[in-house]
Amino acid sequence: MGIGNRSCYTEKKNLSRCRRQNRRERRLRPEGSAAGLKGFGRMSEPEQGNIQRKEGCGAVPEQEKEPWGKKAAVWCRSRRRNQRERRLRYGTGAGEGTMGKEGCGAALGREDGMEGKVGFAVIGCGMISKFHISAISGIAEAYLAGVYDVSEEHARRTAAQYGVRAYGSSEEIWQDGRVDAVCICTPSGLHGEMACQALAHGRHVLVEKPMALTLEDCDRMLQLAQEHGVKLGVVSQLRFAPAVGQAKRLLDSGALGRLVNADLYMKYFRSQEYYDSGGWRGTWAMDGGGALMNQGIHGIDLLLYLAGPAAEVYGRAATLARRIEVEDTLSAVAVFESGALGVVSAGTSIYPGFPRRIELCGDRGSLILQEDKIVYAAFEEEPRNSHVEEFCQEAQKGRGKDRGVQSIHDCEGPKKGGGEGRKTVGGGHRNPGDIGAEGHLYQVGNLVRAILRDEPLLVDGQEGRKAVEMILRIYESAGRGMPVALRGECSPQVMGQSVSPDTRGAKSRI
Repeated sequence: MGIGNRSCYTEKKNLSRCRRQNRRERRLRPEGSAAGLKGFGRMSEPEQGNIQRKEGCGAVPEQEKEPWGKKAAVWCRSRRRNQRERRLRYGTGAGEGTMGKEGCGAALGREDGMEGKVGFAVIGCGMISKFHISAISGIAEAYLAGVYDVSEEHARRTAAQYGVRAYGSSEEIWQDGRVDAVCICTPSGLHGEMACQALAHGRHVLVEKPMALTLEDCDRMLQLAQEHGVKLGVVSQLRFAPAVGQAKRLLDSGALGRLVNADLYMKYFRSQEYYDSGGWRGTWAMDGGGALMNQGIHGIDLLLYLAGPAAEVYGRAATLARRIEVEDTLSAVAVFESGALGVVSAGTSIYPGFPRRIELCGDRGSLILQEDKIVYAAFEEEPRNSHVEEFCQEAQKGRGKDRGVQSIHDCEGPKKGGGEGRKTVGGGHRNPGDIGAEGHLYQVGNLVRAILRDEPLLVDGQEGRKAVEMILRIYESAGRGMPVALRGECSPQVMGQSVSPDTRGAKSRI
C-alpha cells in the first residue's frame, strides 16, 4: 500500500474510532449534566461546535450526527412512559421538582428521604384540619403527602398553603403510594363512610370524633381494620393531657377509695351564627346530635376512661334557645358498673360558656379536673399510697404546673400553680377553635409509633365506640322517657323524635 493510500486509511480509521467514542460518551453521559443533551438522542448545540480533533481526526461532519441508536430510543420511550405514569399517579410535575397543576406540590416519593416515615393525607380542610396538619408537621417520622376536600377551592387553598398536593377525588388518595395513613376531618356524618373507604384500601386511619354516627358503622370500621391489618384511632386528645394521665393513675391505685360520684359538666355557648355557618351543623343526618354528640363527646370519653363503663343511663334533652334540629340542652343520670352514680350536663345554649369540669369523688379522696388541669385534689391523711405521695410532693415542689395541677388540699397545706395565658389541650367552651394543638400532636405521634413500632393506641376504635354507644343510649332514653341499659340493642327509630313542646314553644327533643 502506498504512502498516500496508507495515510487515507489511517485517517478513516481514526475518524471511525472518534465516532464510536462520541456515541459511547453520549450514551453514558448523565442527564442534566453541564454537557447535557438537547432533546432525545442528539447532541446539544454547544457540543456540536466544541468537538476537538483526536489523533488527527476531524470534526464530525453535519450529516454524520446520529441518534443514540436503538437502545437509546428504547430508553427514551421507557423514560417518557414512566413520566406519564408518575404524572397520573402523583399529579402534574411529579418527579421534576416543579409545582403541579393547581398548586399541587411535586410528588417526591420515598426515595427522597421519606423512607421509614409515615405519609399522611388529610381528608376535609375545615377548621379542625389545621390541628392535624400542624401535628403531622411537628413529627420527624411523619410527612404530609396531600389534602382532599369536596370543595376544590378549599383543597387548593390548603394545598398551596402547605406546599402539598390537592387531590381531586378520594380515589386519587388510594392511588398515591406515598399515603400510609389518613386523618379524617370531614363533617361527622361522613366519618364512617370515609373511614371505611380508607380501611378497605389498606390505609391506617385517625378519625375525628365521633368515629361514626351509628354503632353499625363503628362495628364495620372495626371489622375492616382487623381484616386489612391496619390501625384505627379516634381523636380524643384530652386523654393525652398530663393531668388526665395523673388522675387515671390515682384512680387506678385506689387513692380515692371507693368511687361514689362521677359527674361531668359541659356548659358551652354556641351562637345561632355558629350553626348557620354550615348547613350540616345542628342536623341529625350530618351532626348526629347536638350538645352531647358534637361538643360533649370528648367529655363522655374522659368520663368513661376515668370512672369506668356505664351500665345504665336516663336522659332528658330539649332544644330551648337555638333554631336547630338537635338538642342544645341535655341532662342525664348515669349508673356505672362499679356502682358509682353520676350526672351529665351538656349544653350549647349557656351564656357565656364555662370550661369542661369533671368531678370524681370517693370515700377517701376527690379530684376535680377543669379542661386539662387538676384544679382540686384532696386525700385522706392515712394511709397513703406511693402515687398519692408522689403527686403531693410534685405539687409542693412547684412541678405541679407541668402536670396541670393548680390546687392541692390536705398535702401539707394548699399549693397553687400557674398555667394561665396558654391554650389548654381542651378548651373551646366558647369558641370551637380556641384549643391547643398539643393534644393532636401527642395523638398523631401515638399513631405514627403504632404504625412503625406497634405501640398500643391509647384511643383505638374500641375505645371510640364506647363514647358513641353511651351517647346513643342517652338519646334513646330521652326519646323513650325511661332508663336504658348500655348492653341492649340500640333503637335508632326514637332518635330525633319530638317528645313534647316546652312552655316557650321550642321543641323538646332527644
